Order: sequence, then structure tokens, then C-alpha cells
Amino acid sequence: MRFSPVVLALMFILGALATSLPSALTDESHAMKSPSNPTGVDVRVVNATVAYTNFADESLYKMFSSNHPVSGFDRPAELFVIDAMVNISATLTITVENIGTNPSGVIDINTRLLHNDYTYFEFANTTLQMATLAGGGSNTVEVDITPSYAGNHTLSISATSTISDDNPNNDVKNQPFTVGHTYFNCDSSTQWTLGTGWMFSQDVFTYMSQSSSCHAGNGQFSNYNNNQIAVMTTPVMDMSDALENPSRTNGLSFFYTGSTAANDKLTISGKNTFGAWVEVGSITGTVDAVFTDGGSWQTFSVVNKGHTSPLIPVEDGLFHANSQFKFEFTSDASGTDVGFFIDEIVFVYEQKVRPQEYKVSAQGISTNGATPGEWGSITMQIENTGNISEVFIPTLVGLPAGWDAYYMRPSGTSFDPMDGLLTLPGNVAEFTIKIQPDANASIGFQQMSVNITSLQYPNVYTVLPVQFLVKADRVPVIHPPPMRPSCPPSYTCTFEVGLSNEGGATDVFDLQMDMSSVPSDWSINLAWTQTSSVLIRPNETIQAMFTMSVPADESPDTVVEFDLTLQAQNDSSRSDTKVIAVSASMLSDASVSMNNPPQSGKIYAEAGSQVTLKYTIWNNASRQDIFSMRVDVENAGAWTVHQPTRPDAVLNSGTSTTFEVLVDLPTTAQAEDWGPTITPVIESKRSMMEIEGEAFEGL
Repeated sequence: MRFSPVVLALMFILGALATSLPSALTDESHAMKSPSNPTGVDVRVVNATVAYTNFADESLYKMFSSNHPVSGFDRPAELFVIDAMVNISATLTITVENIGTNPSGVIDINTRLLHNDYTYFEFANTTLQMATLAGGGSNTVEVDITPSYAGNHTLSISATSTISDDNPNNDVKNQPFTVGHTYFNCDSSTQWTLGTGWMFSQDVFTYMSQSSSCHAGNGQFSNYNNNQIAVMTTPVMDMSDALENPSRTNGLSFFYTGSTAANDKLTISGKNTFGAWVEVGSITGTVDAVFTDGGSWQTFSVVNKGHTSPLIPVEDGLFHANSQFKFEFTSDASGTDVGFFIDEIVFVYEQKVRPQEYKVSAQGISTNGATPGEWGSITMQIENTGNISEVFIPTLVGLPAGWDAYYMRPSGTSFDPMDGLLTLPGNVAEFTIKIQPDANASIGFQQMSVNITSLQYPNVYTVLPVQFLVKADRVPVIHPPPMRPSCPPSYTCTFEVGLSNEGGATDVFDLQMDMSSVPSDWSINLAWTQTSSVLIRPNETIQAMFTMSVPADESPDTVVEFDLTLQAQNDSSRSDTKVIAVSASMLSDASVSMNNPPQSGKIYAEAGSQVTLKYTIWNNASRQDIFSMRVDVENAGAWTVHQPTRPDAVLNSGTSTTFEVLVDLPTTAQAEDWGPTITPVIESKRSMMEIEGEAFEGL
């Protein structure tokens, strides 16, 4: 695999591409013309330069770093691969100016390093204060930072004045910040393995720093051999923390010079997890073959992942716990040359965030139990107590078989828990789990828990215990009268309606009457002795008493209906509504009397015999009526009075009918023993009126 080299003199183009920013991150340098309530203060961050904090680090990493100028090395300021090295202190020199007209007041300079491959991961955050800037003035402040993650990041710098800024849009400056992972200077102190054909070169102009380079050949004044295979390998490196499929290039870069004959080349390979070497790239040809007049060096420019990068891309599979790279120089028999000199080998890859950056806690907000078969809920919030944005997976543990559950956002929309909830550092994400107990679930508390687990690191989790109450149900039921209540015109009558609780919980139930369909001249109410709230225990039925008053001019058989509702006080969703019908009955006009009563007022009978009493019913009303019949008995003693056995009498207007009552005398009766008092009673099925006849006590 060949990559286009860039000659040092042309590297200005590469650097400009590598450090360009998206338009969203560019900075304006003009003061806002017409802010509301202007103060004349407009602070902005001009730029930030990077240098290594101590000289020893600078001498190791300066050749490929953004620090500029580099003493003794003429390269454009824009030519660099990294800004800093991981876990190495760097010093930022930040220039801030006030392009307003009035003094700014004290300015807070906040510096953050943000990992580009996470929604939000802030792994460095420092705030320093700068003294007030006069209008048109500028100053610098130095900030030391130690990046703890390699890769392509964003340096975000904000300047906030104590006096309100007329143009806050230019208070923040964002710029790329690339951190190297491993840097080799090709000196004898490294743990590299140089096979036959490789050497450390200290020849003048063949190295860039540390007075040494890695050379495939026999020195600057000699040529390499024909038919040569020369291998140089890196130490085994643990690169298992590389982020898969990063947004920018993972790879390596180096400077190289020298020359090869045709068909000879230097191949760079990486070892995969199976131990096989996989080619990464190769170089061949001539950069500079004569070093008596100085040296020319080249590096790389590669379009990868939509960007121009100074790195040779390295595939994800070559980053693992035992990563190793090989530089293999091969030549044929057609001719030789001085060979290649390489120096300043740097590896850059996106390090995934370590587990210690992830922390999570959870708090319960509310729990609403439910009756069997109904929906309840538990509401809680996830708090990201770590340093990085993360998707956390909620899992309900201990849901009994036959129960249902689903997950819901505060907006009311449901979500798949395996998709998780994105939570920024220091923020909370609220959610609700809706739970439906089985219809046959036992009453009482059900112990469950909710696990909140990091998507990236499942070992980062928290557990929130949950007690879900399966409530005893209350089921109100209204039982309308089996026969429609009726009342004669101009009368007030009472009637009863059955009320029961078919649930498992005692409750107080409210009675509500909807009279919207009842004529205004009718009156239907709770009886004055009847309360509007009634206590009903499980499986208990009580009777509620009502009254109705019928207008005097109402036609018989007029039916009126009202809605009666019985609602539980402890669960307003539990209610029952039934239509109760009542009617106006006819006004009965009837009589009942004994047939042929004895003139003496007495009937004599023998002991042990049976006497038959006959009665006649007359319907004197103007319309048909229906009567049931009975006799009321007093002082029966040993006498037996049999109630009438005939069916109810249906009598048209002006007609009559008869019924009989049998009386058994006791066998022990003696002369002059008196029998019971017998009173005939008829009851109209149409008007519900009772009519009594004359009592007879002459037996």
C-alpha cells in the first residue's frame, strides 16, 4: 500500500488542511454593533499556542508537535501531527483581547479538553483569572494541562468578563487538539529490535533529534546489499484501549529521507490478534541521496475518513493488547542505493474512555401501585455522576411471570430500554416503568429492582430496590330493584336499591344521582335517613333508601329514569352507573269484604273441623287493576289459618272476584273457645296500595 509523500518544503499545504476547523467553530473578531443595554465590553479569545512545559519533553517531541518555531529545523508552523503527548504536561499560552471600548473587569479564562468521539467527555478543565483589559487591550495567560487521553480532541477556551459582554458569541474559541500515544526518537534507548540490515545512524543530517535515526542500510556513504530482507520491529505495546471506528484516523507517521533503487521498498506492517502481519503501507524512491549539503525529509498526507491526515491509517484489528509493528526493507538484485533513514515515529489513536470515568446513581421519585389487571408505575431518575456522557440501560429485575411492563419518557412516549437513556455528566434522566400486575396477582408488596448499567462498561452500574404494591380492589356494583318501583299520583313513596362491593378492599362509596332526564315536577331523592356516602365491606350488599313524589296529574304507568353512580373514594376510577326506572302507578279504588257474614257475628264449628271463609274483591276504579290477597291473623293460638292460594286477581273496572280462606280448628277446642281475628288485605300491583277489609273475630 503506497501513500503520497509530502516534501518538507510543501508541508504548508498539509498543515493548513490538518488544522482547519468546521465553519461552526470559526471565530469572529468584530464587535457587535447594537447589543441591548451595551456596556462597551467585548472580550474574545484570539488564539492559543502549545508548548511542552519542560525542556526535556520538548526535546523529545518537538519535531512533530505544533510548538513553533523549532530551533535548527526549518519547517512551516502548520506542519505537525500532534499538539501534545498523553500524560505529558503542556503549557497553553492564551491570548485574549477586549475589542470593546470600556474596561472589561476581571476575566475568567476556562480551558477544557473534549474528546471528539463522545457526545460529551471533558477530561481537562482549568479556570484562571486575567486582570481587567482596557478597551482595545490584550493580554496572555499560561495554563498547564496534562491530557490523559490520546486522540483527536477539541481544545475549548472561553473568556468571561465580570462586566456583561456586548457580544457573547465570540467568547469561546474551539480548535483541534491532537494528542499522541507513543513517540519513538530512534535512539539506542528504545526497546526496538533491529535485525540485520538495520542500524542506528548518527551521521550528520541523517537524524532529526536525539542525534540518532533508524537506518535501513549501511550508512550515508554506503549502499545496502542486494537481495536483502531487513526487519526492524517495535516493542509489544498494549493498545487494546483503542476506540473502534473512530471519527478520525488512527495510525502512525514519521519523517523519512534517503533513496532506494527501483523495485526496492520499505513496508510497514502490523500484527493482528492471530499473530499474522498485515501490511499498513510502504515507501520507495528517492527523497535525498546525498547528505553532504544537508538533508531533505518527507512525511505523509493521506485522505481518510473524509479528512486529510498526516497519519498512515491503521485498521482497528491491529490495535490490541499485544500490538506490534514491523518495518521491513527488501531489495532485489537489480541495484542498490543508500537506503532509508526514518525518525520521529509517532502513533496516534483514539483512546476509549476508561471505566473510572463512568459513574452512575439512581433515585426513586414515586411509586403508584395498582390493582390486579390494572397499570401502576414507578418513576425514577438516573444521575450521571461520572465525567462523560453515557447511555445507561435500565432493566427491571424480578417482574413476576404474567405481569407486563414497558418504559416511558416524561413526555409520555415509550422507549426500548436496550436503547438506553443518554445522560450528560452531572445531569439526570427521568423515566417511568409502567407495570401491570396479573389479574390473579396476590395483594401486597412485590419486591423488584431496577438495574442501571453503562452501555460501554457493564461493570459500571447501580441497583435501585423497588417495592410495588398490588392493591386490594374495590368493585362497586349497583343492583336495581327487581321490580320497577311505582307510586300513585300525589303520593310520596320509598324504594330501595342494592349496593355491593365485589372487590377485596373495604371502602367508602359515594352515591351520585343524575336527574337530568327526570321531569321537573317529579321529585326523586335519597331518603332523609340515607347518607350519600356508604361504607361497604368486601362481598357485602346494603340497601340504599330513596323517595319519589309523583305529580297529582301524572298518568298511570308513566316511567321516569335517572342515572345512579356508586364511586369508590380511594380509587375514583372504580365506579358503577346504572339506570334506575320508577313509574307512576294508578290510584286504586277497591274494597274487600266477607261474603254473607252471620247476623249474630258468630260462626260455630266443631273441634277438629275446618271452616271456609269467602271474601269478595270489587274494583271500583275506572281502569283495570291487579290485586294480590292475604289475611292478617291475630291471636291464632292453636288455630290454623291458611292463606289464599289463588293467583293474583286481574279485575276490569266495575268487576269483582272471590277468594277463600280455610281455618282449621284444634281438636282440643272446647265450647265457647274464641278463634283468631282475621282481616282481609288486598294489594294493588298497579298502585302498590294496600286496602283492608273489616276484621272478623266471630269464630
